[in-house]
Amino acid sequence: MSRAAAASQQTAPRASTSLEIGQRAELSARSAAAWKPRHLGADVSARPAAQPPIRCRRGYERTRVAVATNKDEGLAQVRVLVATFAANVEHYRSRDFDETSTRTAFIDRLFEALGWDVTSASPDREVVFHARTSYVGTAAGADEWDSDLTQEQLDARAERTEIPDYTFSLAGQVRFCVEAKRPHAGIRGRDSTFQVKTYAWNRYLPFSVITDFDRLRVFATTQRPDRDSPNSGLMPGFDLSHGDYETNWDHLWGLLSREAVLAGDAERTARRATPRGAVTVDESFLRDLALWREELGQDLLVRHPDLTAYELDEATQRILDRLVFVRVVEDRNVEPNVVLRRYARLTDSYRALCGEFRRLDAVYNGQLFAEHHSERLEVSDGVIQRIIAGLYAVDGSPYRFDVFKADFLGKVYERFLGKEFVIDGGNAVLVDKPEVRHAGGVFYTPRWVVDHIVASTLDPLLDGRTPKQVAGLRLVDPACGSGTFLLGLFDRLIHWHEEYYTANPAKDPDRHYLDRQGRRRLTSDFKGQIALNNIYGADIDPQAVEVAQMSLYLRILEEESAATLFSQPRLIEGARLPSLSRNIRSGNSLIETADVPPELHADFDARRAINPFDWADDTRGFGAVFSDGGGFDAVVGNPPYTRVQALRRFHPDATKIVEQKYVTAAAGFDLANLFTERALGLLRPPSGKRPGGTLSFITSRGFAETDSGEPLRELLSKGRHVRSIVDFGAGLVFDEAGAYTVILTAAAKPQPTWLLTRVPDPPSGEQLAGSLRSDLLTATVPAGDLDGQPWTLSLPAEDALLRRLAAAHPTLGTVSGDSIFQGVITGADSVFRAHDAGPDPDCSSRRLVRPFSADAGAAPLSFELSLLRPVYAGKSDFRPFQAGPSHEWIVLPYRVPDAGGSMVLLPFSQLEQEAPGVAAWLSLNRDALANRSGTWTDQNWHSYSRRQNLEKFASPKTMVPSMLDRLCAVHDTAGHYFVNVSTGGYGIGNDPAAGADPEYVAALLNSTLLTWVLKRMSRAWRGGWFEARKGNLQRLPIAVPEADEQHHIVALHAQVMAAVAAQTADADDAGAARIAAVATATFDHAVYRLYDLSFAEMDVLAAAD
Repeated sequence: MSRAAAASQQTAPRASTSLEIGQRAELSARSAAAWKPRHLGADVSARPAAQPPIRCRRGYERTRVAVATNKDEGLAQVRVLVATFAANVEHYRSRDFDETSTRTAFIDRLFEALGWDVTSASPDREVVFHARTSYVGTAAGADEWDSDLTQEQLDARAERTEIPDYTFSLAGQVRFCVEAKRPHAGIRGRDSTFQVKTYAWNRYLPFSVITDFDRLRVFATTQRPDRDSPNSGLMPGFDLSHGDYETNWDHLWGLLSREAVLAGDAERTARRATPRGAVTVDESFLRDLALWREELGQDLLVRHPDLTAYELDEATQRILDRLVFVRVVEDRNVEPNVVLRRYARLTDSYRALCGEFRRLDAVYNGQLFAEHHSERLEVSDGVIQRIIAGLYAVDGSPYRFDVFKADFLGKVYERFLGKEFVIDGGNAVLVDKPEVRHAGGVFYTPRWVVDHIVASTLDPLLDGRTPKQVAGLRLVDPACGSGTFLLGLFDRLIHWHEEYYTANPAKDPDRHYLDRQGRRRLTSDFKGQIALNNIYGADIDPQAVEVAQMSLYLRILEEESAATLFSQPRLIEGARLPSLSRNIRSGNSLIETADVPPELHADFDARRAINPFDWADDTRGFGAVFSDGGGFDAVVGNPPYTRVQALRRFHPDATKIVEQKYVTAAAGFDLANLFTERALGLLRPPSGKRPGGTLSFITSRGFAETDSGEPLRELLSKGRHVRSIVDFGAGLVFDEAGAYTVILTAAAKPQPTWLLTRVPDPPSGEQLAGSLRSDLLTATVPAGDLDGQPWTLSLPAEDALLRRLAAAHPTLGTVSGDSIFQGVITGADSVFRAHDAGPDPDCSSRRLVRPFSADAGAAPLSFELSLLRPVYAGKSDFRPFQAGPSHEWIVLPYRVPDAGGSMVLLPFSQLEQEAPGVAAWLSLNRDALANRSGTWTDQNWHSYSRRQNLEKFASPKTMVPSMLDRLCAVHDTAGHYFVNVSTGGYGIGNDPAAGADPEYVAALLNSTLLTWVLKRMSRAWRGGWFEARKGNLQRLPIAVPEADEQHHIVALHAQVMAAVAAQTADADDAGAARIAAVATATFDHAVYRLYDLSFAEMDVLAAAD
């Protein structure tokens, strides 16, 4: 057969493809009917019950041993297993002993000895065995495109399990997987090892196991698998023969036992085996996509030099999107597993592929396979074939497209869309889009945030409804990107309908069916109908719209195979996927056509950049949603956080338009504020019994506290729109972005109250769920408490405690005699500051130093000690209950002539006589010193820019760094200095008349209580840091008890300091760590008693952690 004929035959319509799917019969007495179900609920530590005897295939019968409850029980059981295997090893290694018998007689029992209930038939079982599925017709070894495959690879493709034989889970989350083999086959095969490693890596599992009981191997699966390196990732000490199990039982138990997995020990062990530079599957796939995109773009540009950068972006994305989509439906067995690979050796491969795309368009519909200008382009065979090879496991690809979820692709594509082509001298180069460069990257919304927002908006709309009523809901993300929130909404709707039809199976039988596991599933037609009825999205980037549509299509097909897809009753005739072109559209959600000035209408490039979107228009927007005074029932999303300065720089025309259109476009506004205003206008208004629509955004916290947020605060408060705010405080939901965020939920209907929730740092789905259940971290607040003034977002219980403490105690400002002073200002730290380099061996009155501005690698200089003062370098020299030792000096060219007098600048001539080393250094840097701001003469050029606080730092004082993650302080009598504020901190004096001993005050400033108070007063910074500003320090409440109580606090503080010092000296000493923890808790509780904290108030502090 010719290549052309082969291609023609293989691109025939689907009706000619025979794909028969059947379940391999694996009969065993492990039937579900043999067991009583185990109902553990949420208690994953519950122990499984003993089970009755089971019978293995081929007559291998054994008595069911109770699942081991501890390591010793497990060891006793594994000894019996090993002895049994060793006694008849030749038989077990023979061809006659098959895989099923191996599993039931040995592998199941091995994991029972490790504490796992392998044979439970409970719906919430932790160990799941995955039967193999035969795909007849996909292993035609005579086909040209398969001529390079081994018979093992052909067999694996024709008869494969979608996932390894076993998955082991706790709390509903898969923790590791196991591939079982029979001893005759062995476990060192390259392809079987690659299969289990790729599955685990694609599922983000830390390790995987392959065993035939005769041997067992464990692989760390946090690095990209390499088919040609089957031993890569093999964990040290975990390549064992059956005879090694007893002597290595501690290691096996510490990694594979249920107890170790539950405690997290197993994952930590596997993570330690991760090599440096290992990449996750999403990072790897993104890199490969970028590589393919750049190679494809360069090839297209060489062949079509008249293409613009915009056309390159469109063409490369459409080609890659199609290839990825096809691989996903192949691996899910909706299409044969050879659709793309059959073209890998054809001449003019891409042209032949375009014919396949026409066939797929008829089957799947939608924008993805619609005719596109990219089909009229030429692509080199080598380029397209390399990309195709990178997508197939048989060619070494590590990607399991059957494991990829739609939201995984969204996560990858979100960053993929952050780049664009620029054409530079005939080269197509991928670069970050300007706004992405400015923002520091693209940041994907975590799934737990999406789930919360979807639940808070959609669940109330679903409660008590029927499918007919739910079909009338209209849900939108006005900045949908790759479709993260659209998928979240769609998922929830699918699950709701499945739950409804599970409870009402006789209703609408053409919409749902039972799968082979007895689960209620929706037909693909009905899932498509849900998307058409309910899901809407808009994005200014047309490429993002394409990805969002593709993500929804893949979600429709996620649980389908050819057997289910082509046997379902049809709701509609024609293609298997709906067209979403009227549901997800490209346009600027903030600007409509009427907003664009006439001169910009005539400029094609300017109009395309603005991309106006007419929400209420029937042909260009979502007109049907707004007919009859309607609107959206839910508006959700993560609007862009972009300050107006960046908007003006990158989108000047659009910025001018929105500044005139939106009331929230105040000076210094954030684009997210405008999206919130726009979203309020998109909501369905309340009418009759209908409460109106709801919006929920994760958005910048700045609107609540900045001057530029005042118009939005006014808009929300006057309309009483706020329904809830989830405040993440200093916690970073988007680690890389450094943005502080809240989840704002607002309603079209005025609300009498709103719910405030505080989520402790670090934010996570578990933290959020815990906060929502906590009376201490949630509060119902009257709507009238909000106005245009900054919103503190403080909880009433916190406010009450702060007010009580402030009323009951004097302030730090009072007890210090209003003596809180910042570090000295030299104006030239690089000249006056120096790193310590040790004593000068030639002169005890000198010190070796390396000034900040000295050349790297230069020999240290010798300075006179009389003009050096020790410096604490802010928080870097401070730890809780510890300070120093100092490793820096500051040159102080001043002297106090009389006790208690003011410091005066030493004349430079006197410096030359008394301190020639310092004088020579200053002379060398005279130009730098003279170029400081200010007026400098021959008499004062070597002085500090400001001489403030020189004497105060020379005296006893308490020192507090400026930047903190926990308040810490030291009472200093050794003359240490702070330099500046941002890199240094504050000194605190003492007023004897106030009756507070300075050592006692310093001790209080190390307490958990005053840390909490100062955090409540201070602005949060990235990573949990906050700033100790003078005004906030002055307001700290300082209890002033009798002298003996102060001495008691100082003594407890000294004990903590000693315990922490011992712990620091030996970080691996668990006993020292416990002593330090007990001493700290004792000290903190003594402070609580000093301030008369109630148990409820202590709970407020504990909840903040």
